[in-house]
Amino acid sequence: MRIKITHLLTSDKKSGGNVYENYLQVLEDTFSINQIVLTHNANRNKFFKAVDYFIHLYRYSRKEYLESDISIRNVQGCFFMDEAKTNIVIFHHYDPHPNNLLIRLYQKFLHLNLLKQLSKIDTLVVVSQYWQEYFAKMGFTRTTLIYNPFEIEKYTLYSEQELKEFKQRYQLDQKPIIYIGNAQAIKGTDKVYEKLKGLDAHLVTSGISQIHLPAINLELPFSNTSCCSRHLL
Repeated sequence: MRIKITHLLTSDKKSGGNVYENYLQVLEDTFSINQIVLTHNANRNKFFKAVDYFIHLYRYSRKEYLESDISIRNVQGCFFMDEAKTNIVIFHHYDPHPNNLLIRLYQKFLHLNLLKQLSKIDTLVVVSQYWQEYFAKMGFTRTTLIYNPFEIEKYTLYSEQELKEFKQRYQLDQKPIIYIGNAQAIKGTDKVYEKLKGLDAHLVTSGISQIHLPAINLELPFSNTSCCSRHLL
């Protein structure tokens, strides 16, 4: 009988964290994995979406959780955990938003809750050595470092002609290209731009733009992003 794993995702949004966590599906040949998405409607009011999220999380904790051998969650899911169960938590980052009071308070609330739940966590998966050392200083050593993966073959599928046409399409063929991250202040992209804007290079951001910079922003499907990334890394 295969080990039953329940994997909780906050939403089905194609965020970096969700993409990272979806690589868990490679374990399906060995384990029985049930993936549960706790919120689906990204357009709902944030307050009602949060209420809906915690209702679904509570219901899961009273039902599917009890039937699973292992539960895999992220920081948002570290509620209603049972210390008698095997709990694996994936920790991406702690990033209180500097410009939004509500988001900053919510991030601090989640982080404080995580610290209170450490005794219930069997393994905390971190994505950088920094966070592994951070928790070690707190006396928590049950961490596993797994870096964010890249499927290299998806970045090498394109011919030189296709890459050339891509750069011409987005007017990136006249100077060196420097990728400065997602177009979000919370990522520090505006600060990076200010430091590099004097260079004779194309400064490029990606994703849904949340800040206004005189840089080239590309909002692309993943296939084109892979093509672009080969030149931007």
